[in-house]
Order: sequence, then structure tokens, then C-alpha cells
Amino acid sequence: SRLVEAVHNGGVLTPWECSLQVFFPHPDGYNEQASARVPVRFQAWQKIGLDIPCAQPEFQIRIDPANTPCLIELARIQVFDAGGRLLWALAENNAHTVEAGGTAAAVSRGPLIRLISDGDDPQIALPPIAAPSGANHVRLEFLVRLDADIRTMSGLLGAYLRIPVL
Repeated sequence: SRLVEAVHNGGVLTPWECSLQVFFPHPDGYNEQASARVPVRFQAWQKIGLDIPCAQPEFQIRIDPANTPCLIELARIQVFDAGGRLLWALAENNAHTVEAGGTAAAVSRGPLIRLISDGDDPQIALPPIAAPSGANHVRLEFLVRLDADIRTMSGLLGAYLRIPVL
């Protein structure tokens, strides 16, 4: 059940929030042990900031922004080195390099990425990023907003598909 899963993950989720998970780069691929979970409220922008271990010359970060069907909005995605120097930032000209996967489908891309998830495993993967020489971690920061309201989701889908919403 959701309650058992929430307690297992270190906290109880209310009906107004769900769990966001960030997977760290790992030589054997993504796994639960090399990840961090953060509770995220629905219908409110929330800033997420995590230090990500990186021991590889090039790494790719995966974000699972929710664990339930919903509309997902991501903005201001940035990766910094340990000294605060910007390594990568989401922009209009590179949004196409962010991959949607799992149960996520990209509805729009640009400085704001909108996804629709029809299941419990939406995923986005940032493009490969070159690690600074000798770095043992980088800093990931981004804004996320989730919305599971059916009116919001149907309006967005209607606009995307260009059909009237009743």
C-alpha cells in the first residue's frame, strides 16, 4: 500500500504529496541504493537541491518526478560543480536533449518542461554531463510542480491535442 511504501521510504505521505526520486550516476546503471527521495507537494512550485555523487568522467542524472499519474512541470534545472560553477542548465536550445521515459510523455519542452504521466514511474534523464576533473560530487537544483487535478490535466491535453474540452 502507499502508506507502507511511504513509511518504508522514511516518512508518511499525505494525499497532497507524492515522492520524487533522483538516481545518481552509477557504473552498473540506476539502482535504489544510489538514489534520494524527496516528498513533493501537489499544486505548488518546490525547489529541489541535492548533492549528487559522481566518480565518472561523464555522468547522466535521472529524475523520477512523481510516483503517481499527474501533470509534471520542471524548470530551472541546473547542475553545478562543487565550487558553484554552472556545468549545465536547461534552456530553450537544449531542452530536446532531456529524455522522457517510463510512464512520462513530454507535452512541451523549453525552459519549462511539461510531462503527463499515466502511471507511477515517470522518468526524465538529463543529457550526459562532463564531470570536472577530480570532482566527487555535483549539485543538482531545479523547480518542480505536480498537479493531479483532472481539470488541469484535461485542459492541458486538450490544448496539446487541439481538441475542445467539455
